[in-house]
Amino acid sequence: MKKIMNKKLLQVALMQSLGLAIYCAIVASLIWFLDTMNVEPPGFSGIVFFLFLLVFSAAVCGLLFFGYAANLALNKRMTDAVAVVGYTIGFCMILLAIVLAVVFALT
Repeated sequence: MKKIMNKKLLQVALMQSLGLAIYCAIVASLIWFLDTMNVEPPGFSGIVFFLFLLVFSAAVCGLLFFGYAANLALNKRMTDAVAVVGYTIGFCMILLAIVLAVVFALT
């Protein structure tokens, strides 16, 4: 039973880290697209937009990263919650290494 639970926790952590990577790619694409539009700097409204984007991104990333772990902790499964956070950090580091390897291989 414990082996099945660890496999499920690994799958959840992998899905969380993939979701986080996809979200970061979407936000980076949005910023890249806005940069390529060749328009004048937006001034005050642009600053407000990016601050809202920062706050929204922090909320989404926090939910993706800590959401399931917080649910486990609230249900008194603290060991599993810590394991999910650790696995998610590990998968995020692996994804970051892959992305950096691809970026440096292409340049």
